Amino acid sequence: MSDKQYLKGINFPGLDGTYFVPQVDETLSNSGDAADAKVVGDALKNTVGKKVESGGEIFNDYVSNTASGAYSHAEGFNTEATGDYSHSEGQDTYAEGIVTHAEGYST
Repeated sequence: MSDKQYLKGINFPGLDGTYFVPQVDETLSNSGDAADAKVVGDALKNTVGKKVESGGEIFNDYVSNTASGAYSHAEGFNTEATGDYSHSEGQDTYAEGIVTHAEGYST
């Protein structure tokens, strides 16, 4: 998200729960300074997920999950996204090829 974006909670009719949708506030500065952060809270910060050197991201289990492929994404428990642009989610899942997706348990 850019410095001018924040997350707004929206309830959609017929769906349970609150969904967060990126919103743009042109009154915020691009600096990301403390005054802006106070207005929108931690929504300006990436407080979930861990970026890795490959450009990938790790979520949930920052010890056992691996996202070593370029722009890969690993979430859940003991997941590996080693292929470039791959996505692994669940438990014990492995996305090893380029542009692969693994989800569930032991896939």
